[in-house]
Amino acid sequence: RVSLLAAPTETFAAVAFEPMISKALDYLAQVGCRRVAVLSNLCDETSAEWLTSAIQQRGMTTRPYWIQAVHLMAPMAARRVVNLLFHGGQDERPDGFLITDDNLVEYAIGGLVDAAVQVPSELRVVAHCNFPVTAPTVLPVKRLGYRISDVMDACLELLAEQGQGKPPGLRLVNAVFEDEPTVPIGSRAMEPYARAALPATGAGPGS
Repeated sequence: RVSLLAAPTETFAAVAFEPMISKALDYLAQVGCRRVAVLSNLCDETSAEWLTSAIQQRGMTTRPYWIQAVHLMAPMAARRVVNLLFHGGQDERPDGFLITDDNLVEYAIGGLVDAAVQVPSELRVVAHCNFPVTAPTVLPVKRLGYRISDVMDACLELLAEQGQGKPPGLRLVNAVFEDEPTVPIGSRAMEPYARAALPATGAGPGS
């Protein structure tokens, strides 16, 4: 018996959600973004505060109203939220945008189209996904997420250990960009990201 969680513990397989956020923000900083907006399903103030801090630690800025959340029971609301975030005529607009849940991506991209945002010349977008199933988008985005094969490998390793009478241990499934090789489960290559822990909220990336 194996549980798959969005926050690591000592006895479960976990998708490395918080490290995924850190990796996405690192990318936005590396490509020169200065003003970052985030759309997620994390509807609590603690998460918003952590996201703000993580953005600022990388030398970028954000605003309280650039950190938005949409409940996964109503993902279609993301279209209007994103249109509001990026509508024309503003003195200041984000030039980096992170969408942390794949259930919101289609609607969020629709909002960018409605706001007539030019991607990637005006805005760089990083969007969560679960490989190999990726929904097509009308705008270019940088996809970051989890390979289902990596998740299955982690679960099978835990099941094998339990079958041998060993106590289950943590398997951290790392996020990868679409164009990069798989990072081995529990690899030290992810340790800098693993230290950037988001407070547990009970919410995680969609499937």
